[in-house]
Amino acid sequence: MATPRSKGKSGTSRLQDALKGVITAAGQTSRQRNSVQLSLDIQIIETQAKESGLPENFFSKIVDVAASKKFAETVSSKLIKCLIPETVVPQDAVLKAISWMCTNIPSVNTQALLIRWINLVFDYIDGKDKIHALYGIIFYFLDSSVLDFFSECPMSVTCCINLPRGRMFACFEFDTF
Repeated sequence: MATPRSKGKSGTSRLQDALKGVITAAGQTSRQRNSVQLSLDIQIIETQAKESGLPENFFSKIVDVAASKKFAETVSSKLIKCLIPETVVPQDAVLKAISWMCTNIPSVNTQALLIRWINLVFDYIDGKDKIHALYGIIFYFLDSSVLDFFSECPMSVTCCINLPRGRMFACFEFDTF
């Protein structure tokens, strides 16, 4: 389906335009936003993510927009679910996700999705040295009353802690992701 922005453009250009549209919409109030165009932009990002993954330079921007609480919960969760790597996930995107969770700005659902996303893509992260330095923060989420809302989230955090240490569990149930 061709959108006004996508006619006659390559896939990469359409994807970049869609990301710019989402970022622009995040900076606007809900009254100023063109919700139809935002839906089309998200659809372009979703389609690209499902077909071949997203380029690594998109991850930090999408994490920022999804975790900033500038959109409704449904939009944020759609954006997080689009974080499928084309090749690798930049370590900085994971660090941003953890940083956003520490601010308590993202909703409980968004924080839980971010933890699950980190578990899911852990093997695709391009470097893990800075993530190892954040163990204290990751351990905080084990006792966090914010994430106790989800019964499976403490197990997800436990998996997140043990993955860098080379310990694998049979605890991955991503069918709810």
